[in-house]
Amino acid sequence: MPYVIGRPSKRALAVVATTLGMLVTASPALADNQNGNYQGGQVPTVASVPASPVASCPAVNSVQSLSALGDLAYYAPVAGGTFEDAAAGWTLNNASVVSGNEPWNVVSPTDSNSLSIAAGGSAVSPTFCVDNTFPNFRLFAQSLNGGPRSGLNVSARYTLSTGQSGQVSINWLSASNYSSWAPTPALPLGSALNAGQTATVQFVFSAGWGSAWSIDDVLLDPYAK
Repeated sequence: MPYVIGRPSKRALAVVATTLGMLVTASPALADNQNGNYQGGQVPTVASVPASPVASCPAVNSVQSLSALGDLAYYAPVAGGTFEDAAAGWTLNNASVVSGNEPWNVVSPTDSNSLSIAAGGSAVSPTFCVDNTFPNFRLFAQSLNGGPRSGLNVSARYTLSTGQSGQVSINWLSASNYSSWAPTPALPLGSALNAGQTATVQFVFSAGWGSAWSIDDVLLDPYAK
């Protein structure tokens, strides 16, 4: 049975909106790229600069990488989020790139790595740009040895243009739902932003003390294309 994505709950969107809705920066205008020719395009970093009515994130290549799972949205990997380049740009704590890919090989049939996060460990992505054309994201996850109450916390770390910073929890993945590799549902992100707003964000993946986890193919952009 294919994995069909569902829209995030109003409560989840409200939580993200409370923090991400305050982040306003500007960058070059976004142009859609739906030609299906993914060539390793990554979500780029963006500097904090004054707000603009036409602010948007730089364009990225995106393709229907999850179509085999029943999801026809267009996606692009977060920088280093396929873990085929030794997690370049990521900050790892008790985590490492290991052999073994999520079994669908949604980004490339030749991909062969994933990220292993030990119990109590964490992984922080590079900074990337988010606007309302990147409303949600998905990834693949697997709990390696956890009990039913073990989990992986998925958070967004943000920095305001004023220099203030914080972190908001987006979802807690339960080990009981990820005893083998599985894609997450759509998790909210840029859907909290108004048109013309951008945010600088890092993902933070923190494994509970009861379980080690593997993650792979961290992808942005359902619904936008």
